Amino acid sequence: MVRKKSAAAKAKTRKEAYKRQVALSRISRSWRKLLLIATAVNKFLRFRHCNVAPACSTSCLNTSQSSKILLNNVSFVQKDIEFILINKTDATNQLEDLKIVQATIKSLVCKVCRVDYERKRQLQVRKRNYLPNPITSSETSVLKCSRQYVWFQKKYCNDDLFRKKETKRVAKNFRSKYTNNNDFRDKEKTRLRTYGLKKYRNNATFRQEKITQLKAHIFNKYHTNMKFRNKYKIKKRQMPSRAIVNKLELCEVPSELKKLNNLEKHLIALQLPFMKIINLTSGKLSSRLAQKGTKGPLHCVPSDVQDTVTTLPRPVDKSMMVRLQLKRRLKYKAVWEEQLINPND
Repeated sequence: MVRKKSAAAKAKTRKEAYKRQVALSRISRSWRKLLLIATAVNKFLRFRHCNVAPACSTSCLNTSQSSKILLNNVSFVQKDIEFILINKTDATNQLEDLKIVQATIKSLVCKVCRVDYERKRQLQVRKRNYLPNPITSSETSVLKCSRQYVWFQKKYCNDDLFRKKETKRVAKNFRSKYTNNNDFRDKEKTRLRTYGLKKYRNNATFRQEKITQLKAHIFNKYHTNMKFRNKYKIKKRQMPSRAIVNKLELCEVPSELKKLNNLEKHLIALQLPFMKIINLTSGKLSSRLAQKGTKGPLHCVPSDVQDTVTTLPRPVDKSMMVRLQLKRRLKYKAVWEEQLINPND
């Protein structure tokens, strides 16, 4: 009983046949063309010599030995050298033909060698591009060794006009790509940020230079820019010079407002820093569910919101303690801190 071949065995045989075919086809076609041309030229010369020899036999007998020369006809397939005695005129014609043939063969050989070299170079470049992890050092070495790179470096260093044109062209391309391409802009921002942070952390001299530059920039901006100076003084809780010239003064904080605690300071304004204030019901589960509608660190406020906002500080008889629940983040369920605040403290 004959055993049938499996699909894997058939595929293996097909692969082997394909490899053999590829190995055979690797022989350069240009060299084959060159060999065919050389053999054709050799046959043409043999055929011509065979036709010329009987025609010249009668004249060879009559002419003297001084009017004849010896011609060496070397074949391209490395056969024996033929010695033919012919007239000087025929010899000169054949020498001219041989020179023409040799020149054509030489040009063909040069062209074939050039094509073969270019094909090999393209194969190497294709293999290097198909590698999964190409080595950057080899690519840079190939780039530096290329003629175009050397020519560009020489012209860029020696020619001022060429250097200006190239810098303008590169800046224009970079600007257009930076404004039009969002991905390129984000990549450049991240690259510059990471490079600057790395250099700032690792290089002490660069860090010191940046600190001195920032100090000088702030000092100049403080003395030249009026808005920046006023903001800086307000942050420091000082009166700006423009306000002093215009005879503006800050009123003292009333005693009622001085007695407010942190929670009451948040609730003193009608425009609260929260999106929504809701009444919390009794019970742990219901209060936790009610906290989902709030924004900010405060999660528990008194129930009489309007009365509390309009009449602060609150009288003692209304509510003595305020319950406060704080979270680390709004998305967390657990409460980080929970306390009761006395408004009179």
